[in-house]
Amino acid sequence: MSSDLLTQILKDSDLSSRIREVVVGYLTQVKEEKSFPVYIVIIGKEQNSPRATEEDKKREIMKKYKLKESDIESIRLCAEGWTNKEIAKKLKTRITVNGVIKRLKAIREKIGGSNKAELVSIAKEEGII
Repeated sequence: MSSDLLTQILKDSDLSSRIREVVVGYLTQVKEEKSFPVYIVIIGKEQNSPRATEEDKKREIMKKYKLKESDIESIRLCAEGWTNKEIAKKLKTRITVNGVIKRLKAIREKIGGSNKAELVSIAKEEGII
């Protein structure tokens, strides 16, 4: 493809949008194949394809918020409505009720929220749980 033609395509925003829609639509169709994540470049912007596995997404979220697996489990248990005492019993690691309170406070400081309900709401919005 010549650079003149590419320049014309890039200047035509309708065509650029349509190309983006077709590519994203195709990648969405093959999303369920659970293959390796691929990166595509559309009009100079690198975009993560929908082929990224759930594990990849989980790792990205954990890295973004500096969360541990036990933090995510704690949030999930909060979302299910368990009390701090019940969360302490359900976690795989030995932890006291005060430990649960401290952990949830530390998690709230990382992702936001002033109480359990806000923590769970933010976690759902961000795809953490």
